[in-house]
Amino acid sequence: MRTTRKKTSNTSNSVKPGIFLSRKDFLLGIKKAEEGKFYSVQESMEHFDQWLKSKNLNDSQKKTKFV
Repeated sequence: MRTTRKKTSNTSNSVKPGIFLSRKDFLLGIKKAEEGKFYSVQESMEHFDQWLKSKNLNDSQKKTKFV
């Protein structure tokens, strides 16, 4: 005999199991985040270069391998 499980969805929990977040709170969080700063790609690269310079890394340390 085969048993089947009904998939239940909890629409009131939009984050992680065990953490309650209503849809209203979720949308308020998104609106709050959108009020922050957004950088263009060029601005992001400039900020990253400034961060590298602040860490005083030499050229051999700047090259990273991504595996």
